[in-house]
Amino acid sequence: MFILEPDESCTLSLDSDVQSSFTSDRTSSAESMQTAAKWLQECASSHQSCNTSEGGSTWYPTRLLHLADPIEDKNYIRLIRTAREPPIGPYATSSHCWGNNMPLKLTQAMESESNFCFPLADLPKTFQEAIEVSRQLGILYLWIDSLCIIQSGDDRQDWYREASSMDMVYTNSHCNISATDAEDSTKGLFRHRAPLYIGRPRVKVNLDDVQSDTGHVECLMTDYLLRTHVLLHSPLDKRGWVFQERFLAPRVLHFCQDQLFWECREHTVCETFPQELPLVCLYYTSAFLKSEAKNRQRIAQQLDGNSIGETNWEDLWTTLVRTYSPRNLSVPGDKLVALSGVAKHVMPYIKDAYVAGMWCRNLEKFLMWHVTGPKPRPPSYRAPSWSWASVDGLIQYTGRATQEILIHTEDVVLHYAIEDITGAVTGRWLDLRGCLKPMRLQGVKHDEGISWYMVFGSTIVYKQNVKGPEQRIHASLDTLYDDEVAFDDDHTQERLFFMPGRLVGKSDEGTILWCLLFRLTESNDDVFERIGVARCSADDKKEMLLAELDEGTRARLPCMRYENGLHTIRIV
Repeated sequence: MFILEPDESCTLSLDSDVQSSFTSDRTSSAESMQTAAKWLQECASSHQSCNTSEGGSTWYPTRLLHLADPIEDKNYIRLIRTAREPPIGPYATSSHCWGNNMPLKLTQAMESESNFCFPLADLPKTFQEAIEVSRQLGILYLWIDSLCIIQSGDDRQDWYREASSMDMVYTNSHCNISATDAEDSTKGLFRHRAPLYIGRPRVKVNLDDVQSDTGHVECLMTDYLLRTHVLLHSPLDKRGWVFQERFLAPRVLHFCQDQLFWECREHTVCETFPQELPLVCLYYTSAFLKSEAKNRQRIAQQLDGNSIGETNWEDLWTTLVRTYSPRNLSVPGDKLVALSGVAKHVMPYIKDAYVAGMWCRNLEKFLMWHVTGPKPRPPSYRAPSWSWASVDGLIQYTGRATQEILIHTEDVVLHYAIEDITGAVTGRWLDLRGCLKPMRLQGVKHDEGISWYMVFGSTIVYKQNVKGPEQRIHASLDTLYDDEVAFDDDHTQERLFFMPGRLVGKSDEGTILWCLLFRLTESNDDVFERIGVARCSADDKKEMLLAELDEGTRARLPCMRYENGLHTIRIV
């Protein structure tokens, strides 16, 4: 889709040959590299917000690849330990998809060998071309994840240590070289292209109601979804790790399908628009891309003020989670680790304790997430069930206009793989206080799958010692269940419960009640796991959901403590 912009200097008609200032038919051309070098030089010399270093000018990753080592020729690159051999000059980083073709990996044996060198010919195409770009930009050190972190053998601790420093690795990078159009490491950075595709067609448009000596209006054609098509819909942008790489790096040079794109903290340009991307391209950019790339500028401005307002920081974090959550990870267990750098980056400004992808202050609000497009539960543990990081799918939150929080967090205890509270979680619990009530789940099968409903009323003995009429409201489960009788055993054993969590005011729907859904674990009759949320806007049903239970019923429900009509439950 295109926008036509009037252009008095235009001389071409629609049926004329489209002209372009580009002559090169490949993104590796001298023309493209000179453009990239110009962007880098301009940014490094004049963009104030792009030249703030997190770790100081002398911070370097543990290992780097030396691309211009005098003891070797250019057909080899040498692995260096920066503590033993301090680099001279800046380093670049790389963003790429591993895909199914796993790239060459650093092993313990390689790392222990003095002056170990990688033959360039042994590296996958994407790595070879990233090295070529780095050299052409005058950056003689390069960080590539699979070559600078031990990936094989039994030294998992090295991987955890290095993964925990990703915020520093990318924030202090001079330039991040992004294989945006490559599905895996064999596809490379460079692409053939038709130079005319990079130009902007100039057309003559005849309009009946326009007065003109020539009888037409001269216009330039602009693909207003250019940025969305090239960046958001790229293979690389679906990868989970790339979210924080792109967010943290002060400069990103994208190698796309037919041209180069440049993103930094001050502007976005491309070969079609080497000076500035038109506002129309930014205005029509999809919400997801805005929330990621555009937010880099907004977030940087907020962080520069050293404080973020209460509402702003909540909106900031929920936007980041919403953008990150649907992305793919080669190793599903990396869900929290791949966001660790972003968490570290914002933590000094949010000024709060980080807990499994959320924050302690107003944790009750952060617990009220739900999944759009749930998937099967991951095969291995990576986060407690109350954290959005425990599941796959797009994470949404229940709105900003809270009228009342109906739950209270009493305690949170987490165990970590290493001493990094933003990294991998290995276990523990959250203690939550609220009004626990029994319920059932009903599945209704249809062509698109199964719709789930929370059934209540007939499961509850109210204060007047009578059961209410059976009611049901829509339930959003955290993971995918493909059988409508999946919860039959839980019904028989009375293991399903809900807890009213939050009242949210919406002008078009009135007040909405959100409830958390729990199931007793099989291993412990007093420990719960979260399984979803339910939403109710009908006043009569809300009244039933919030009504007090018979005292005897309340006292008999499974919990850690029952005091003053409220239950404290442990969720794992």
